[in-house]
Amino acid sequence: MTLFGRSFAVVILRIGSMGVTIHYRGKLDDLARVEEFEDRVLDVVAALGGHATIWRSFGQEDPGRVVRGLLVQMCPGQDTLSLLISPEGELLNLFEIKDAEQGPLPEPPYCFVKTQFGSLQGHVAVVALLDALRSEFFGKLEVSDESGYYEHRDPRELARKLNFLGSAILALGESLESSSLSPEAAEDPEILAARIQRVAELVARKMQTGGTSEVRPDDQADDLRGEEATLEELVRLHSQVRREAELRQERLMRRIEEGRGKGLSTDDALMDALQEVEREEAETAEDAELPFLQGIDREELSSYIESELQMWIAGEEDDDSDDDADSFAEEDWEEQDSFEEGLAEEAARGRHPALKAAEALYLRLVSVGSKVPGGNGFYLTALNGVGELLGGLAQATGMEIQSRRSRAALIVQLKRALKGLAFCRGGVYGLRAADLIDEESHRQLQEQLRAILEQLHELLAQAWAE
Repeated sequence: MTLFGRSFAVVILRIGSMGVTIHYRGKLDDLARVEEFEDRVLDVVAALGGHATIWRSFGQEDPGRVVRGLLVQMCPGQDTLSLLISPEGELLNLFEIKDAEQGPLPEPPYCFVKTQFGSLQGHVAVVALLDALRSEFFGKLEVSDESGYYEHRDPRELARKLNFLGSAILALGESLESSSLSPEAAEDPEILAARIQRVAELVARKMQTGGTSEVRPDDQADDLRGEEATLEELVRLHSQVRREAELRQERLMRRIEEGRGKGLSTDDALMDALQEVEREEAETAEDAELPFLQGIDREELSSYIESELQMWIAGEEDDDSDDDADSFAEEDWEEQDSFEEGLAEEAARGRHPALKAAEALYLRLVSVGSKVPGGNGFYLTALNGVGELLGGLAQATGMEIQSRRSRAALIVQLKRALKGLAFCRGGVYGLRAADLIDEESHRQLQEQLRAILEQLHELLAQAWAE
């Protein structure tokens, strides 16, 4: 071994022994709040200038085993922070996804994220985020920070430690400069301490949900009137309205299925379902009078529900035929022809590049679907995901930001698009794992998805920049 090689090994051993890795493990207190958890993390990471990617993947043997959650890039140089959730609600590492898809893990695993090649603020942001998650969603979250910051919360001590590690790495030579700490290590300790404190406070403020899921939105309304409400508060409220719309759709679908099971036609089952759901809502809620809904365009946030309902009804009526597979394929190609005509008519309207890319993804997916057996679950998941992606992008890129409320509505639609992309990607992975698409088609679809994801991250960063 050369002298340089021995020196390199010694320094690496010293760095490794001191480590700047955060270990954590825990289980979501309430799986029913998993979407709320995702929303809060998305908001925090976007506000800090990081990137959060929503994840969805499905078990090959049991598609009902869904791994979901987020992958977070808090800052350049820092490892990806895994906030993936198993079907049982446990936090997972990336390399444990397949095991979790196949069945419950023997015990909750320890996850970890290395932060020593990122910024000081990035380390603090991870610690603050895990702190907030323990307070809001993971009551028994265990955290171990090799830098000691999680325990002592002394920003000056953290800065000194990271500064030492950065200097040790830089001493290895110019070839490692691209992976070193940022110039912040040379700043005044008091300035660094103040900056760290701001990061921690920002994360805590943006993560707060105003209480647990038991707190009613109208109980928070007194503090959220007019433009005095913060963007974070308005985003939370718009997100809740959208979730309510989705729950309403689920209730409608369930009632329609029950009606059809009793021998009713789809139209009659739909009418009965609408009347029953309206009666239930009239008895249990007074949404129109809730102060927190004033100024929020609920129709704008949930209009896609109605269009999806109509698409579903059309698909159910087609299923009555004897040649399901053939009609499925023919319907997709007819839909593609109609869609292409619509694209031609819209060509001169200057659609956003992200929306154009999503439309191109849709067309490729429909083309791939012509070779997939009719009704395949992975394909339908991917196709429905593209629908959500397109719907969210169409709404978001077509909005004019005239107020903080409209900005909040735009952010909610972008998050909807991110979730749609996650479902599409999960469905595409499933198709490839089942050998229903070849490797080249899989590669092209994933490249399109990655490009759209980058554009979504940019749009979210712009939307949060008030």
